[in-house]
This record gives sequence, C-alpha cells and structure tokens, in this order.
Amino acid sequence: MNEVVQEWKDKGWTQVRTHGTKKDFNRCGTLMSEKAQAVEASWVENGKRKTKLYTQDSHHYLALRFFCKDGDEFVIVMRKRK
Repeated sequence: MNEVVQEWKDKGWTQVRTHGTKKDFNRCGTLMSEKAQAVEASWVENGKRKTKLYTQDSHHYLALRFFCKDGDEFVIVMRKRK
C-alpha cells in the first residue's frame, strides 16, 4: 500500500484522507477523472458500503481502493491542484 501511495505522491498528488480500516488486501484499484464534476470514494466496513463525494472545483481527486481478503475495502483519497 505504501508503495502505491508513494508512486502517486511522486507524481505530485497529496494524500488527503483514508476511509475504512487499513488491513491486508488482495488487489488495488484507481478511480479518477479530470472531466467529472466529482469523484465518489466508496469503501466497505463489516459488509456495509459507505461513500463520500469529493467535488472537483479547485482540485482533481483520486481514490485508491484496496480490496481486502475478508470482503471489506478501504480507500485512500488523494488530490492535486488543477
């Protein structure tokens, strides 16, 4: 996980927030769009899905989703000035 986050930091992105519980994960996905008005970060805790919307007015947002072995997910949100 740290290597994935560091790759994006090296590209000029800043870590904003983490949603969900960090734990061992199987795979990682990336959600970002330079054209969308907002990016939705979603995660799963104890089988319940939760979401938070990040509006892209002055910054672009990136959601790094980590899929855990037990079915839960956590997300790290990053941003970069437009």
